[in-house]
Amino acid sequence: MNKRTFFKGSVFVLILVSFFMLHPGTGAFLYAEAQESRPDLIIDSVTFDPVTLAVRITIRNHSSVNAVSRHELDFIDVRHSWLNASGAELGVLGTNIPAGPSGIAPEDTRTVDWTGSSVSNATPPIGAATLRVRVDLRNDVEESNEANNILEVPVINNETTGESLAE
Repeated sequence: MNKRTFFKGSVFVLILVSFFMLHPGTGAFLYAEAQESRPDLIIDSVTFDPVTLAVRITIRNHSSVNAVSRHELDFIDVRHSWLNASGAELGVLGTNIPAGPSGIAPEDTRTVDWTGSSVSNATPPIGAATLRVRVDLRNDVEESNEANNILEVPVINNETTGESLAE
C-alpha cells in the first residue's frame, strides 16, 4: 500500500467520523444532524364582542429565537374574515403589526384590535358563522411550523360574549 492511497483513505474516515458520533455505552454510531432553531408564530387568543363587533387577536412567538420579518419595513401581517354557513368568505380585514428590526422576542406577544368602523367591512353574518384568523400570510417570517398560522373559530348565532375563543 502506498502512502497516497492510505492518505485518501484516512481523509475519507475522518470525514465519515465527522458526520457520525459514537453513542455512549452501546458503541453504535448515530447520525448527528444540526437543528436550526426558527421562530414559530401562533395565534394565541381570539375574542369577539357581538355587541360592539370588536375583534381582538393576540399572536405569540412560541419559540426560543426572535421572529424577524424579511419584509423591509419590519412588520408581520394579520388578517381576519368571516365565513358564512356555506363557507363563503365575507370580506377580509387586515393590518400589519410592527415587529421591529430585532423581531418579536421569544414568547412575546402582539395584539391587534379591530373596533367600531374598522370592522364594518367584515361584520359577522346572522346565524352560524366562522371567524377565520391568519397571521404571516406572505411568509415574511421563516418559521419552524408554517401550518399553524391560521385559526377558524365557530360563532353560532353571534352569541359569543367576548370570552376567549381560542386557547
